[in-house]
Amino acid sequence: MSAQPTIHPFEDNNALAASLAARIADDLRAAIEARGEALMAVSGGSTPKRLFERLSHETLD
Repeated sequence: MSAQPTIHPFEDNNALAASLAARIADDLRAAIEARGEALMAVSGGSTPKRLFERLSHETLD
């Protein structure tokens, strides 16, 4: 039996991007702390554009 996915509703795409950027930044910080570096792969094109904009405001080493 597989687990049901968790649905996280967002008011709009900007709220989604902000939440996702914060989560990714937390994961990147944890990886940097644990291993001294972090890697991230994303799709190309304009799909991650809003995410990158929000992620650029996060403080990361």
